[in-house]
Amino acid sequence: HLRDEKTSDAGRRNLADILSILTDWSAVGSETATTMRELFAEPAIDPWLSKVLQGEAEIKQAWLDRGSDVGAKVTPEGRKGFEKHLAQARILLTDAWKLRPDLAQAAVSMITVAMADQIDKPSQWAERAWIADPENAGAFTALTTALLPRWGGSRAELLALGQRAAQGPWDSPLPVL
Repeated sequence: HLRDEKTSDAGRRNLADILSILTDWSAVGSETATTMRELFAEPAIDPWLSKVLQGEAEIKQAWLDRGSDVGAKVTPEGRKGFEKHLAQARILLTDAWKLRPDLAQAAVSMITVAMADQIDKPSQWAERAWIADPENAGAFTALTTALLPRWGGSRAELLALGQRAAQGPWDSPLPVL
């Protein structure tokens, strides 16, 4: 059951990772993705999982609307869709994080939102993810992208992040990033 209170946190995280693929239009087609997004909004689904999945779907749709070109080449329609879907993702993922700050997934996804909409700092969301899971590799990966100069970061910030990763335990995945 997707609302079973006995489901482990690891089970929720794994399910979120698997189901997020089903909301990706480029992976499964628009009809399947739309159907999955509607299902994720059903009240029978765990509220945290529902918000995370819907939030991640909004991020994917934002980038589909925007395209991957440089900012100067994004169309007005693309920019409008990008901003609309990021705003919705922000609401959903912030709500998910408030429901379960002990699970890192919503905070990790918010790193991408914060990078793109620049309302708050991606590092703030990375810290929240690391409070929930100190060795969360997804937070390091997302923050690495967010700290690139094209997104407002700097080489000094990237170096500091690398040094932080290198200080982690050697049996963790972080130093290999």
